[in-house]
Amino acid sequence: MITVAKELDLPLGIKAVNAEGKPRLMGLGDIVFPGLFIAMCYRFELVNCLKEGKNAFTSVYLIVTILGYIAG
Repeated sequence: MITVAKELDLPLGIKAVNAEGKPRLMGLGDIVFPGLFIAMCYRFELVNCLKEGKNAFTSVYLIVTILGYIAG
């Protein structure tokens, strides 16, 4: 998988530099899958909040998943 991301000239990976200055390769799994998980958690909480009549932007699932994504 790393060989494919390094050799092909397709948008399969993003080259980044970590805090130590070493290059790091971020794949779509580092960006897309956590984003999908956050979207699913938000949708789950939105449906539950609409049933109860609460505000979905103050939901526990959304806040925790976004903070976890930022920390990761």
